[in-house]
Amino acid sequence: MIKYDSICVVGVDGTGKSTIVRMVTEMFANNASVVQYMGQKNWETGFAKLFAEHPLKIIRLVRPIAVIVEYYYRVYKHNGSKRVVIFDRYVDELIISLRDEAEWKRRIVARIYKLFLGNRFYHPTVTFYLTCDVEISLCRKDDIESEEQIKALKKIKGKLDEYYINEKNVVIDTGLNSIENTLNIIRNRLQMEQRFCTLLV
Repeated sequence: MIKYDSICVVGVDGTGKSTIVRMVTEMFANNASVVQYMGQKNWETGFAKLFAEHPLKIIRLVRPIAVIVEYYYRVYKHNGSKRVVIFDRYVDELIISLRDEAEWKRRIVARIYKLFLGNRFYHPTVTFYLTCDVEISLCRKDDIESEEQIKALKKIKGKLDEYYINEKNVVIDTGLNSIENTLNIIRNRLQMEQRFCTLLV
């Protein structure tokens, strides 16, 4: 049972997630919020780090289980906190990224993640989906250069669009909206929720 309220900011690289997450935390009073990164970097548990980065391929076969343990830890370690948890990415992105993969190993991994992540994680109180044209994302990211990377970015963007663009989530085009406008949209949405409104500066 989750005992905290949360804000989730998702989107492909280059949509301004990290910048927006940092600025959203500044909307709240001191110590009223905490950021939790949900990408596969900087493992927080020794278990995940051991199996995800082990040099032996046979050991790395249990990487999906290690990732699941890591994500459970990142979500549930805040349980009981009186602060708002702001997620930079969320577990849904991992499941979505593995959809419709042709290679059989990826299909097996996708099913494992779907079973243990998709069905057992709660939905954040409010989800903001940041999106923009891929060309704009590429201009903002200097580490995406090869055709394969660009193709992968377009593919995952299409999957995220299909998943997140619905009436339950707040969709913001950061190519059409400035940072100021984006933050105003977020603030206006949070002010509609009593649980967030009382904590905003």
